Amino acid sequence: MKNTTMSILCAALLSFYSCSNEAAVTDNQLIEEQEESFDLYAVNTAQFATAEMQLTTLQEIPFHEVVKATGSVKVPPESMASIGTYFEGTVKQIKLLPGSIVNQGDVLFRLENPEFVEMQQAFLEAKNQLLSLKSDFERQEKLYQNSVSSQKNFIKAESDYHVVRVRHESLAKKLTLMGVNTNTLTTNNITTSIAVRAPIAGQITSINIGTGSYLQPSQVAMTIVNTENLMIELTVFEKDLAKISKDQTIEFTLQNGSKESYQTTVQLINKQIDSQNRTVMIHSAELNNEYNAQMSPGMYVEADIICSSSSRIGLPESAVVDIDGTYYILVLQSKKGDTYLFKKQELTLGKQSNSFVEVENKQDFADSIRILSKGAFNLIAE
Repeated sequence: MKNTTMSILCAALLSFYSCSNEAAVTDNQLIEEQEESFDLYAVNTAQFATAEMQLTTLQEIPFHEVVKATGSVKVPPESMASIGTYFEGTVKQIKLLPGSIVNQGDVLFRLENPEFVEMQQAFLEAKNQLLSLKSDFERQEKLYQNSVSSQKNFIKAESDYHVVRVRHESLAKKLTLMGVNTNTLTTNNITTSIAVRAPIAGQITSINIGTGSYLQPSQVAMTIVNTENLMIELTVFEKDLAKISKDQTIEFTLQNGSKESYQTTVQLINKQIDSQNRTVMIHSAELNNEYNAQMSPGMYVEADIICSSSSRIGLPESAVVDIDGTYYILVLQSKKGDTYLFKKQELTLGKQSNSFVEVENKQDFADSIRILSKGAFNLIAE
């Protein structure tokens, strides 16, 4: 009887233990299924099209090591001109405005001064005297050589000739600087004003004079900038200097609301370090002339100087969703009928470059997977 009772008791205990284990297994499976269901997202074709969702795959992407820099659009020194004069005078005529386009040699304004007349008069007088003195000098030279005239007379004739000759040449140089043609100057075409001409072609960017104003040689009357040859000037920190070398590619954008990116190369590296900011200046090569319509000197730029490149497996940034510092993507599991089924999977990010991110845990994904590249954030956020 005791044996029968013990057998019944053991059977009951075994039955209870088995039921408890089965209940625990069922509960664990349910939890796992519930957790997995939270990571699945179903989208029908109508939703897919309306939200303009897109799919992508893992790709070989060139990732760059870059040095960040800021700066501005510049023109080289030979493309800028500050207009002044060697001679003072009153501005007689000016018809230009800032923004006016001028060609090299165009008259910018005229300058008037009575001294201009006196200088031309002195030149013509010296020119006539030079002819007379030259003739006398040559005559005295022959007489002296033939012992007909004294050495004293010859030396005086030679001195008078050279003094006037120097004066004549000096006045000719000054008149040339004034723009007066000394070869055609006569008493009939003496002028009271001189023309100030453009030394380069370009655009008038500033005007500091007006009709009737008195211009001194030290003053800048106006400035001209030729924007056909633009460049960018960048500032980089001292710590990045060793990474930069000539001919490296520069990719830059303008702060004008446009997302368009432009390219140039490193041309010059100034080795002089700014003692206050610990920065150096980098100058680019001349920009493509096609950029001129979008750029003006002084525009602020943000740039990446590409120091090195390497190909890695990556994805568009738009495919990655950041949730509290953990990154996820939505991987397509299946497409049955008009339904897409996506699964949320964790991603380990590496380098970032040009709107792409490196996938460091690429071993966790099959090469043939398809990933939602547009619309993932909205699905996960819901």
